[in-house]
Amino acid sequence: MSHYSSLSAKASIKLQGDRLKLVMVQDAEKGSSISFDCTAKTSVENFLFRGFIPTKCPHDKARLFENLEDLVKWWMSAFEENGSKVPMKMIYSGLRSLYDQFYIDSPQGALASVPDFSVGLDGYIDPYMISALGYLAKTEGMLQDDTQFFDVNNEYYCTLAGSMLYNKTLTSRRFMNSICRDMSSHMVEGWNRLPLYTRLALSKRILGILNSLSATVEEDEALLEASMWEGLSDDDDGSHLCETCQWQTEELSFNDFLTLKLHIQRKNVLLQALSVISYDCVSKEVKEMKESGVDNSSDDTLTDSHKEFLKWCEEGGAHITEALTLTNIFETSNITDSTSVVRGVKAVRDIEQGEIICVLPLKLGLVDTSSSHLAGADSWHLAAAHLLREKSLGGKTNWASYINILPKTVQSPFYLLPQELDEVQWWPVLRELVQIRRAIRTSFSLLSGEELGWADFDHYRWAVAMVHSRAFTLPVGKNDDYASYVLMPFMDMINHHFEYQADWMSMPVRDGKLEIVAKKRIRKGEQIFASFGPRSNDNLFLYYGFILEDNPFDSAHLFSSFQDAVNWMANIWGTGCNQSDELEAKEECEHNVREGLWIEAHKAIDDYAAGVTDQRPEWWKLINTWADYGYEYMQFQPSPSIYARGITDPTLYVALEAVIKALIAERNATLEGCRHNSDNEVNHKSNLRHFFLCLNDITWKSAAWALHSSICSEYACQVLTSLSKRDQISVMVKMSTSLRCIEILNSFPTTILEDQRLLKQHRHASIHVQLARQYRFLKKKFLMDYIHHVSENLRIGT
Repeated sequence: MSHYSSLSAKASIKLQGDRLKLVMVQDAEKGSSISFDCTAKTSVENFLFRGFIPTKCPHDKARLFENLEDLVKWWMSAFEENGSKVPMKMIYSGLRSLYDQFYIDSPQGALASVPDFSVGLDGYIDPYMISALGYLAKTEGMLQDDTQFFDVNNEYYCTLAGSMLYNKTLTSRRFMNSICRDMSSHMVEGWNRLPLYTRLALSKRILGILNSLSATVEEDEALLEASMWEGLSDDDDGSHLCETCQWQTEELSFNDFLTLKLHIQRKNVLLQALSVISYDCVSKEVKEMKESGVDNSSDDTLTDSHKEFLKWCEEGGAHITEALTLTNIFETSNITDSTSVVRGVKAVRDIEQGEIICVLPLKLGLVDTSSSHLAGADSWHLAAAHLLREKSLGGKTNWASYINILPKTVQSPFYLLPQELDEVQWWPVLRELVQIRRAIRTSFSLLSGEELGWADFDHYRWAVAMVHSRAFTLPVGKNDDYASYVLMPFMDMINHHFEYQADWMSMPVRDGKLEIVAKKRIRKGEQIFASFGPRSNDNLFLYYGFILEDNPFDSAHLFSSFQDAVNWMANIWGTGCNQSDELEAKEECEHNVREGLWIEAHKAIDDYAAGVTDQRPEWWKLINTWADYGYEYMQFQPSPSIYARGITDPTLYVALEAVIKALIAERNATLEGCRHNSDNEVNHKSNLRHFFLCLNDITWKSAAWALHSSICSEYACQVLTSLSKRDQISVMVKMSTSLRCIEILNSFPTTILEDQRLLKQHRHASIHVQLARQYRFLKKKFLMDYIHHVSENLRIGT
């Protein structure tokens, strides 16, 4: 007997006492199979009653709490560090009264079941769980005094005022469609209107559950794939009866396999709910602040915590000029047209160039001075653990006032969900991000509970993000030795920008004090910026949780190595090997050519590094660009990269130049198919521009195809065949790097226009996903800007 999913079931099953009764609902011919209708809607029900896990189950749920007592205990441990201000008896009495309003005094059938404390894939949230969280927040003084809660009156309508939910809205579609059906004009369905504190509470709970599990969803899926039960499905044709499954080789029984699938489904429900719950928290925080009267004209009002922090700084020997204030700053993104709020420092009066705006004793710095080192844990992990130990001391630590003002939530790719990692798209950074995330989880497992201040993984990840985004390298050790990952209070409140006005890097440390000086005139009302160094957007995205438009220090790795670049050049310009040769002979020829090209390129790289060859114009462009922003002596690290303003890495340039010279001199295969053009009137810049514009209008295949076989290749021929040998080599190098940019752009899953639309319509994306999308948008724009610079600034005969 098999399950039957259509409405015309031949049989039904009923439970009578301790027996299952099969009842025929239509005649069945002799010899025909009997199938029944199963109303199981979730993966758990299918697992229990049907013995399989459906591929798609839109009604799946995941339970967050076992019962009301479990919810209250979790709330107290998560949010009440100093104990509840309200007697527990009063709390439980209020929650039970709320339960009576929901499930006893409500109309019969208004709510179909008792509380299940769950979230679901279809946007379901248990309404009682939400109202219980709201009640706890209210009793602990987290909400305004005028906040009301679900009140089922004689007409069975519900109202909710103040900050519990916006615009008298309710959060559960099921609840709205029952009790609140007559207030539909005031409601917004689904998760969208959950207040910030509720989102944070639910996110915290889901993260806690996920981090308590022994394996991630990726690890479970890897085991599932290895078990090779791919034939098992919920198809009606019985194809789930797999005869070739090889799960036995993985020592995974059929029941274990089903259980594993169930675990994956539950984790995916939690991950999906977390992604939806946490979207746009920053925008909602901005809205809350604006609605409470905090705007650009009145954002210099400090909270009590910040006043206490500034007082603590002064008592510790810091001198902060009265010209500065800590404030909320509203920033509008040109990419998303949305507004975000950041904490920063502003000038409340004009500040003259050379004026000392802040003096900070190094003893204020929070740094791990212990001599213990843990094998496998990097120093930034130890710094994060030290921060957690100090935080666990509460008011007993000397840095309590500083720790209290650190942001509770962080925008960072560290917090991307596993299924959201693909949002990054740029493979060099995605690879590094995966390594960082793995290092965070690994180091957490290596550190003891005592070393972590008994913090969980969520708090540890927060501490790692704090250290990465706020720490400095400062001379705080014995004999003024420099230490990495020093958290310096107030200094870390000044935000980073490449056009900075506050300077501490060029100022000497005197008598154990660090001076911050205005390097240029700062006008009243301006945000004060400092520089964390010449950071690319890759670095800012990974470690600081933001990116900068028009960043002059941005770059893009075009190849994984210089040798990879040489091999790619041989592929697109040709090796000169006879295509009609047998495969083995052809492969040997191409291998020998690539080895010879790499020898030439490697020699050119070594000669350039030793100063044997002259510095290229690319070098001076790069140095002058960095010098314009105060980095005259920045150490240069060669890499197969391109930089802002159409600059090619000088070392990459000489390597590609050596390849082109060798190909032209030995085989002349690079211009195959092109006829020599002696017309001196050829407009090289126009033809090069038309070449790239033409490629933009056709379906991309490969760089070699674009040069030799596409309808656009004629433009390339017209450019190259009319040039002198010297100019020809230079243009071929620039064409090569531009073609590589186009190749990379075409490898992205989304176009820049699609990204732009996603960024404008960001309602259901978390702040971390939005950051990833902004990052990849700017990376694509950077590559396109490079191509534009090459085609518009082509110089012949120079």
